[in-house]
Amino acid sequence: MVTPIWTEVPSGEALPIGIGTRFRLTYAEQNDTFVDRVEAEFMKATETIIFALRKLKKLEIVFERVPRRTKLRSFQKSSTVSESGEYMKIITRFKSPFTKVRSSETKLRIVRRLIRDMPSNDVRRSDTSEIVLGFQVSPIDGTPIVPPCGQHVFAYLPVQRVSQLPVS
Repeated sequence: MVTPIWTEVPSGEALPIGIGTRFRLTYAEQNDTFVDRVEAEFMKATETIIFALRKLKKLEIVFERVPRRTKLRSFQKSSTVSESGEYMKIITRFKSPFTKVRSSETKLRIVRRLIRDMPSNDVRRSDTSEIVLGFQVSPIDGTPIVPPCGQHVFAYLPVQRVSQLPVS
């Protein structure tokens, strides 16, 4: 559980250019086992998490346990629309104090459908809702990729991993 405590930005420390929001977590529990577990959970974040976060273009997870020994995991997305469809490219980077920067690219084919006659609720007052699906494809030739460990399923945020989605 995270209990936010508002603190003022230390004097002289401003957000870098292009950064709109920063969350800094300081753990109440400081033992190494706890911090290692939290770090491991953040490092397991899937690159497609940024697909589900519509308004974010870049997400960085930074661990600053020891000065000048920072670990970084970042996800940056960009979208393109062409005659062949809509695509999203996600660049994932990982940097640690003892390794070179590693990066990988994930490409998603985006499919959008507008669903009508939806029941109204507090969040959606309209009777329409857009469903957006992202299917992983090869960055080289655009052929579908079905990961052996299954596809991630998101409903605003990840809800579960499904090994085989039924296709009709």
